[in-house]
Amino acid sequence: MDTGKVGRPVEAFLSVRFNPHRQSLVAPFIQNTLERPEVQEICHLTGPDDFMVRVAAEDISALQRLVLEHFTSRREVAFVHTNIIFQKWGGGPVVPVDQEMARTGGAR
Repeated sequence: MDTGKVGRPVEAFLSVRFNPHRQSLVAPFIQNTLERPEVQEICHLTGPDDFMVRVAAEDISALQRLVLEHFTSRREVAFVHTNIIFQKWGGGPVVPVDQEMARTGGAR
């Protein structure tokens, strides 16, 4: 049933693992992924996941299409884990440690 109401976009973090993880695959993946309008940010990580991708899709169906058509359809992508964002809060800017210590006199 379509009520005609437009909902909020669905925001999510996608953890992406490559197999194999090769340098030659990184730049094309990043370039192609950044061309998607849903993609807000990509981070290349250490640890078991190779990338964290922050996305905003029109709705849950659009998010599913993005994951299936863009990420899991790529040969180098072995795994995608989707974490939907229910709610978020903003924080302050990142302050370099030396500036923070100067501001607080070394107290933490």
